[in-house]
Amino acid sequence: MDTPQFLLNLMPAVEKTELLFHISYLCLGKFPQLERIIRANAVEAQTVFFYSKALLLQCASTSCNLTETLFPFLIKSLETENALLAISFLEKARVWIQDMIHEVEDMVKE
Repeated sequence: MDTPQFLLNLMPAVEKTELLFHISYLCLGKFPQLERIIRANAVEAQTVFFYSKALLLQCASTSCNLTETLFPFLIKSLETENALLAISFLEKARVWIQDMIHEVEDMVKE
């Protein structure tokens, strides 16, 4: 899967954050306590960006699954007046969305 455009649009903010950490390190790195704080915060920021990217890619993938796979099946089931099948597809969509919500909540807690 190619990188979605909205992730590419976030790259300037990521690069700016990286540059700010680098400048902070150059200015304050000669102080051992500040150096440890800067390094710890830089590692934490990298981790947050990594997990955020993974989560956004999963959201994009789920969105593609919904629009390209599930919705066409849902439309066909409604056209054939198969309500039980339509309910089944809607339940799958609900589960996918709830799973994403739980993952976001878990990430926020971390």
